[in-house]
Amino acid sequence: MTHEFLCPGREESSLSRGAAALGAEVFSEPSVLLEGAVRNQKEYKSAFLRLPPGFPAELTDFGQKFRIDGGMAVPGKMPFQKPEALAEFLRKNQSLRIGKIVLESLKRSKLTTVHSPVILSFYAPFSLAAALTDSFLLYRMMNHSSESVALLHEILSRITVLLSDYAIDGLACGADILSLADPYGNLELVGGKCYREFSGKYSAMLLKRLEPELGAALVHLCGKTALSLEKTGFMRATESREEPPAPYARILIKSLRKEPSFLGYGCIHCEESLNDRFWVMHLS
Repeated sequence: MTHEFLCPGREESSLSRGAAALGAEVFSEPSVLLEGAVRNQKEYKSAFLRLPPGFPAELTDFGQKFRIDGGMAVPGKMPFQKPEALAEFLRKNQSLRIGKIVLESLKRSKLTTVHSPVILSFYAPFSLAAALTDSFLLYRMMNHSSESVALLHEILSRITVLLSDYAIDGLACGADILSLADPYGNLELVGGKCYREFSGKYSAMLLKRLEPELGAALVHLCGKTALSLEKTGFMRATESREEPPAPYARILIKSLRKEPSFLGYGCIHCEESLNDRFWVMHLS
């Protein structure tokens, strides 16, 4: 790749008017969450059903609360004030399985008249950690004492396992596409050294755990995530052409049950624009 990726899509945490009208239960009740996803799909005229609809639901298993404000999913007070508290929670809850609400919604989607391909969206390991605790303290840990570095590796390693189990459960429940984003851990935020040692390393580790489990499914990589992984050598990209040009969602759906395991550099939140090329990503 020789160009930078500028995200053309709408805000990730935005809910459609219909989904927002469902109220706070959209964050906690499987049937309401599914209805919110269906309303999002209809109002945004999307080719696929995206679960969860407009918020990182995996955070709720750690005690994160959300509210709706101006059509946005707004997180409340973060569950852990310090990274040490997050690490202790992970140690005490080693049998934790995340995403129960979303997985139940996913199962229900397969029993309804919703026949669209389903995308299961979730955060990369570093971004999930940064959303759960003070991100400033988390960033400091990357360049701090050996004890802090070891603790951060422990946190990210445990979260990587949780996320891979969640994604594999999602595939078993019928997800067609997994969508991975790393908004708090991309290369331009953390820098090359820290990306290679922490956020990029564990994103690549997650993808390696998922690759043999994909079957006919595939993984979509957010544009900035794909760019970060490629620039730091964790992945390489091969350009493919699309004739005639098509919305990115159509390209993803068309690629199902074919050879690619990973597609990157496109935005699933941009429903209208046409693309004449896309990039197949490969783990290095």
